Amino acid sequence: MSVLIRGIEMPTSCCTCPCFNAISGYYCQATHDCLVKEDVINSRQTNCPLVEVHPHGDLIDRDAIIESFNTDIRVFTDALNQNRMSEEYTNLHSKAIKDRKEIISYLSGRPTVIEAEDGET
Repeated sequence: MSVLIRGIEMPTSCCTCPCFNAISGYYCQATHDCLVKEDVINSRQTNCPLVEVHPHGDLIDRDAIIESFNTDIRVFTDALNQNRMSEEYTNLHSKAIKDRKEIISYLSGRPTVIEAEDGET
């Protein structure tokens, strides 16, 4: 399983990594492995689970977007059910509902960042 830590650069060696623990020997908190001192000074372990994520702006929380769009759909549907809008607003609300449902359908099948790193879909 990969480990993503937001806001850090990829460490060049185990001893510069936030997962490194030297209090009770040389220990990797990500892999739960005991490490050899000579191996951690100038390099990372070959089984290091850290994943370098190139800068791409803020990550989008798929579940938060879906929840927000579902709230929008409920509000728009309630407004449509009250039949107090002009035809223009009725059409706009109907299109907004359709668009949000399409986006939810697309996003529901997409992995989140962590799921993608785990190899799940």
